[in-house]
This record gives sequence, structure tokens and C-alpha cells, in this order.
Amino acid sequence: MTRYIVRRLLAFIPILLITSLLVFLMIDLVPGDPVALLMGLEASGEAINSKRIELGLNRPLPERMASWFLDAFRGDLGDSFYLQIPVTQAIKARIPVTYSLASVALVVAVVVGMSAGVMAGIKQNSLADWGVMLLAMLGVSVPSFWLAMNLILVFVIKLRWFPLGGFKPPSAGLGEYIRHLVLPGLSLGLIYSAMIARMTRASMLEVLRMDYIRTARAKGLVEWSVVFGHALKNALIPVITMVGIAAGGLLGGSVIMEMVFNMQGIGRLVVEGVKRRDYPVIQGGILVVTLTYLGINLLVDVLYVWANPRISYQ
Repeated sequence: MTRYIVRRLLAFIPILLITSLLVFLMIDLVPGDPVALLMGLEASGEAINSKRIELGLNRPLPERMASWFLDAFRGDLGDSFYLQIPVTQAIKARIPVTYSLASVALVVAVVVGMSAGVMAGIKQNSLADWGVMLLAMLGVSVPSFWLAMNLILVFVIKLRWFPLGGFKPPSAGLGEYIRHLVLPGLSLGLIYSAMIARMTRASMLEVLRMDYIRTARAKGLVEWSVVFGHALKNALIPVITMVGIAAGGLLGGSVIMEMVFNMQGIGRLVVEGVKRRDYPVIQGGILVVTLTYLGINLLVDVLYVWANPRISYQ
């Protein structure tokens, strides 16, 4: 397993290089002059050319790419054109927001989705099963921003239980930290909980029909022991895959929640960078998101071995 993890970590390098190269090329194809946008309409041509030289945008594309890759390898992602601070500093300030939001949403998705899926699986064709599947179908059909707007209407405007938006770090108090994450976490997590519930139900139904489950019941084991001690762990392989997909999707979906709830996360940073043609911010933000995706995929592969010891990586 250790050798496999090391190989996977080494494989991150070419993937990150290819991703960064594609982003660099696509950014260069986007119409618009970042210097003219930065300095405004009243700036003279001489001032714009001087600023372009200062930012290094006058150099040929291959030279700029090589310079950026060498600096990134040393941990330097450059300085933001607009914010006038290092990109690493800007990203470091936004990472707690995005990761906190995605983590809360993932907990909601896993807890709600797996609980509902297990209940539907062990009570097939019952009222509970039909109810869970109906809610799951509604869940995958409802846009997350629509759900967020309705949660704001009910719990913020009418009941005044939660703040309208923003983010409070844990240093401001655990209560305030959680209160600012509940609504965006629910808005994002409930959508993915529907998909996890459907996958959990299907996997549980398949496992509960296997011979060793009938043998366990024939030995007189109580039903909860059969379900949670024997069936559930063996049903987790496809569920873990879905959770991994959901974790990646939550990073992308966090952009919408950050906009709706006015949270200053990485997704919003990249969106603002695109609007401002802030090339270093775009490149650095996408690099961090890509690295997070790769880490999630590696964690999913490791969880496969935990769920099924028969799986081994050479």
C-alpha cells in the first residue's frame, strides 16, 4: 500500500503540469487586455505598455510559461494583478472558507444519504422506501441555488435563526463558526445526499440477497447485526465511489454557495480573477483545486482497501 501511495503521489506531478499548461494556454486565448482592464480607460498607451513590461506580459508565451512553472515548483505562484499580494497569500486566506463549506456539506450528504439509503434498502417497497426514493428524485432535480434561496427565506428572513451570509473562523467561537456554515452546507449537501441515498439503497439490496446474509439470519443473528455488521460494509464500495464523486462536486458547487451566501472562498476568488483577467490568481486557484481533487481520488482508493480487504494494490 505504501508503495502504491508513493507512486500515486509521484503521478500527481505530470497531471498538475498538464493541467497548468492547459489553463495557461486557455487563459492566453481569452480576449481582453488585463493591463487595460486594471488601469482603466483613462490610462495612456505609454502607461499601459510600461505596466505590461512590469508584469512581464510583454514576454513571449513560452518564456512566461517556463518562468511560471519554475516559480510554482518553488512554491511561488506569483502576485495578483488586482489584489497586489502574493497569490499564495490570497489562496491561504480563502482555503478555510471553501474547505469548511465543502466538509460540512459532505458530512450532511454522507449522514443523510447513507441513513436514508440503508433504511430504504432494508424496507424495500415499504412506505419509507417510496418516501426516500421520492425525496431523492426531488433532490437530484432541485438546483442548489434554489434550495439555498428558500432556506434563506425561511430560516434567515422569517425565523431569523441564522445569519444571512459571510464566514466566521473557529477563532470567533465554535457556535458562530457553525451557524455561518449550516445553511450553505445544507443547501449543497442535501443535493448530493439524494444521489448517495440512491446508490446506498441499490448496493444494500444487492448485498442483502447474498447467501452469507441468509446464512447469518439462519444462525439467529438479530437484524441490526446482520445489516450493520455484515451487509453494510460490503455494500460500501460503490457508495465510497459516489462519496468521492460528491466530494469533488462539492468543491465545484461551493462556488455557487460562496456567491449566494457572500463567502470569500477559493471558488469566488477564481471567478473574480476571471472577470478581472487576473492570470496568476486563476492559475494558482485551479492548481489548488486540481491538487485537492487528486487527493480525494487517492483517499477513495485507500478506503476501498478498508472496505474490502480482498482489494490490494501492488
